[in-house]
Amino acid sequence: MSDIGLAAGQGRSNCQTLFGMAKIPTDNDIRQMLDGASPAAFDGLFDQAIAVAGTLEPFRCPGGRRLCALDGTEHFCSRNIHCERCLTRKRSDGGTEYYHSFLGATLVAPGHTQVMPLPPEVIVPQDAYSDANQPVIPTEASH
Repeated sequence: MSDIGLAAGQGRSNCQTLFGMAKIPTDNDIRQMLDGASPAAFDGLFDQAIAVAGTLEPFRCPGGRRLCALDGTEHFCSRNIHCERCLTRKRSDGGTEYYHSFLGATLVAPGHTQVMPLPPEVIVPQDAYSDANQPVIPTEASH
């Protein structure tokens, strides 16, 4: 349930309770604040959170490993508006769609209710591979 839904049903939201916010920003408010900001501008926040001693310990699973959930998503798509960093795909009607997408990673652990999001990785167009006879991922034999 969203914080707006919580506020409507319970009179207070997590934003109000945890952060003392008087008014919950809408999606449009957040977009307006963040539009134009480079995704890299937020990397320092992730780095600071991870740098705190013991932050990652709750996410250690049996055997000492950590479990990372991955999810890819699109956050822009258009047939008309595009830039040099857009990915492209052909549609069945012959048109071209331009889009941006990223891969999100989050540390999770069985039995824990909290997660640790990691910096998103923007997916960018790849240069065409010059030799179609060579494997895309080098193997031991191709070195």
